[in-house]
Amino acid sequence: MGESPANKKFLIWGTGNTAEACFQSYSFIQTLHCYEIIGFATNTRRKWGTEFHGRPVFPPDRLREINYDGISVWSKFHKEEILRQMRTELRIPEEKIQDIFGPIREKLCLKYAGSADAEILDTLRRVEERPDLTHFYFRPPEPEELPPGLDFRSHEVFFDDSCGLRFVLFEGKRLYLARSYNLFFSENGKICTGNFWAEQQPHSPHIYESPAVKVENGDVLVDAGACEGNFSLHHIDRVKRVYLIECQEDWMEALRHTFAPYREKVVFLPAFLGEGDTERTACLDSLIPEPVDFLKMDIEGAERSALRGGTRLLSQHPGMKCSICAYHRHGDEAAIREILTERGFSTEVSTGYMLFLLDEEVQRDPEFRRGIVRGVKR
Repeated sequence: MGESPANKKFLIWGTGNTAEACFQSYSFIQTLHCYEIIGFATNTRRKWGTEFHGRPVFPPDRLREINYDGISVWSKFHKEEILRQMRTELRIPEEKIQDIFGPIREKLCLKYAGSADAEILDTLRRVEERPDLTHFYFRPPEPEELPPGLDFRSHEVFFDDSCGLRFVLFEGKRLYLARSYNLFFSENGKICTGNFWAEQQPHSPHIYESPAVKVENGDVLVDAGACEGNFSLHHIDRVKRVYLIECQEDWMEALRHTFAPYREKVVFLPAFLGEGDTERTACLDSLIPEPVDFLKMDIEGAERSALRGGTRLLSQHPGMKCSICAYHRHGDEAAIREILTERGFSTEVSTGYMLFLLDEEVQRDPEFRRGIVRGVKR
């Protein structure tokens, strides 16, 4: 399916969990909004006549009455069965059976099919196999590869009347959620949200730590772009001190509740990181008054300028470790490695690649990017 004209009308077959994931992908990929989803189809009788994401849900035999340009199957386990039904029972023309995500997949295939990088080819294969598009593609770990005690299932969500915030139990500790957070779903009659440690699974391209770069007992940890604070909460019992840097006020409110039991070792820093101190930004060298053992940074594309604002911090402590997100902007991996190398760090990258579709540049010209650049001060 190549580039298509604007306002092409699509039907989607599927209303289950896979369809939910696919719709979320479709929602944030602006370049696909020229394909208007006008309705959903399903064989599940109880859903006929209802709505899914504000669109009507039809029984299959109604599809003959609808004017549409393309139909996609958003089902993981029943795709082949549905395709046979569409072709044999409903006689849907082959040219109408299309992948709404096809333009992005095709561009990636053209760019990378001839690559000699085995990790790129593995990522490309996983992109082609998944019904939806996501940021992360990696081999799920085997049970024996998982650290003991870690649970990657979804979190049940609770409510704290005393502060009016929702929270989950993360490794037995309360992790509070920002008031604006809304990624909830129903599971077995409970309100749930996705696992906050899922991106730290073995083989993930977004994993912060490695055997050579990890948080140790007694470390001073700087968590730049703390968001919900899962990384610092995971290490809170072993570190000497944590500096939580977060620019979003509602997440900082949640962080103060999450880390209230550990306030004697936590410093809260509501700030936008930048290369220098301005009306809008603050630099690492001004914010952090002591040597740092581990710097984790995930600040939505401001990583380069924030590192340049930490010249003293990055120069003062032999053995310092850092883990810096490198997928937000084109060229981040090379630029971040260069900055760290200039400051005396040896560097490595996380395994695999990410497809960061929240970047409109990636939506227009899809590319794979490394997730994390790690460094150790020589």
